[in-house]
Amino acid sequence: STIYNGVLVRNENVGGYTKEKLAVHIQNIYAKAFDNVFITISGPQFERTVMVSEMGINIDIGAMTEKAYSIGREGNFIERLA
Repeated sequence: STIYNGVLVRNENVGGYTKEKLAVHIQNIYAKAFDNVFITISGPQFERTVMVSEMGINIDIGAMTEKAYSIGREGNFIERLA
């Protein structure tokens, strides 16, 4: 079973992709999403800038893949048209 036509990831139609192909595609898109992204944490006498990648923050590729796959498959006919 594949992703329905018209489902978009970053404005790209991924219709026809299998879950496995979409997961690889999303990984390729977002592999370096947090490279060179920094967060500064500060307080009254403290400031530290850290790389987001050092904080263990990552993109949940499995959840994104499942969400894309579920579009058009959940709810009744009227709900799927919304």
